[in-house]
Amino acid sequence: MDLLEEIEQHYRDPSFGGSNKLRRHLIRLQPLRDLLLEQVAHEELETSLKRFPSGAEVLLRASAKKNGKETLKVWNRVRDEWRELDRDSPPIKFEWIEGVAGVPTIVRDDEHFPACAALAEGWASTDPEAAWTAVTTGRMNEPPDCDILKGFFAGLPQDTDWSAWPSRLEALPWNKPDDLFFETSCRAFAALAFAQRWLQSDPEAAMAWFAKDRATWEEGNWVRIPVFKHGIFDNVYSLSEHAALLGEWMKQQPETASAWLSHADEILAPEEVLREISIEMEIPETLKKQIAERYEE
Repeated sequence: MDLLEEIEQHYRDPSFGGSNKLRRHLIRLQPLRDLLLEQVAHEELETSLKRFPSGAEVLLRASAKKNGKETLKVWNRVRDEWRELDRDSPPIKFEWIEGVAGVPTIVRDDEHFPACAALAEGWASTDPEAAWTAVTTGRMNEPPDCDILKGFFAGLPQDTDWSAWPSRLEALPWNKPDDLFFETSCRAFAALAFAQRWLQSDPEAAMAWFAKDRATWEEGNWVRIPVFKHGIFDNVYSLSEHAALLGEWMKQQPETASAWLSHADEILAPEEVLREISIEMEIPETLKKQIAERYEE
């Protein structure tokens, strides 16, 4: 607990945002911190969230694995309290006030989504049916947020019957986005998040389903994925959903992706998509070379 308190104070340090040394120090401590937070989450969740707010995602994910329903109740209570205090949810960004220390400040109303996504991920890993009901009935957000959907599908266990899930996506809304970068259809993003998880178990089946499903989308329902080059907000562009799907997989499982790419046909891995990935995404150089060789460059 003393170590967690010490680490929490680093996040409240006024030099946190501009100190590379402090960030490197926190990165080294993160694996230990996460393990300790997972243990603390099973003791008294509400107290832990208030004591270690920067660890909200880890705490909620771990707690939801044990009891998702109760975890959601606690999180809703704490989140509402933070909002009343004009605080960020989860409070990772801090405003330094002289003589007071770091005060978490709320910037946008939707900043609780990463925490809800972590909660959905943990809950889905042990009770996917109850978690899906919570995600799709507005108990976390109405309509389901893209981050929350991604968290849910990421948490599904390895022995999931993947073929049973596509029909469930049909209940999600096909809203047309107003903002070309940050808003997208729940139904489209759910398909992308689902395929991303399915890829890890059965790449051929996942990509075949995604290509078939994608062909039914209307242009107004395309997924638009914002990408920030080198972390710079001004250098942002929209990545195609097909490229985002394969590119993320290549980063997460480069060897498996490489083996699949060696025999993948053009329908599942089109040339324009692979070129987009190679140019716009930070994938391993070995995969960039493989893509170039595929087209004899």
